[in-house]
Amino acid sequence: MRITVKSRWALLKKYLDEPEKFKAFVEESPLISINDSPSELLVEMLGFEDNLQNVHTQIFIDVEWDTPAAIQSEQAREIVQFADQKAAEGYEKIYVHCTMGISRSGAIGEFLAARYGDWDFNEAHPEICPNLRVKRLLEEQAKILLFERSQKT
Repeated sequence: MRITVKSRWALLKKYLDEPEKFKAFVEESPLISINDSPSELLVEMLGFEDNLQNVHTQIFIDVEWDTPAAIQSEQAREIVQFADQKAAEGYEKIYVHCTMGISRSGAIGEFLAARYGDWDFNEAHPEICPNLRVKRLLEEQAKILLFERSQKT
């Protein structure tokens, strides 16, 4: 699976005047949408009030320490589950965005690239500087999910 990281601004610039093209875009390539606050949701900025099926939205700020506004374990779990579901459904690409497309989305992108074997990811995204808290929580939740699945069999 190919993983691509973008900034929110790059997606807005491309789709703001043609939101229906955005809807078609996410039908082909699921999107993990990371936002700072509920007032900055990409899908709402593009005029979609309902949640699009292939868009997984999370709200957390870009910090590496523990604070209620930082990513939490359950959010990391939901991201891993969403990506795993889309991989199982046969999607070949997942997009990830945050405000700048560098830290939070970079961590998610780097994690997913390793998980799904996108060995060209780091070369394609030299600008990323992954948020270590985000990456650590994704790795922890992936291990927990793997353990839980093994207990069901």
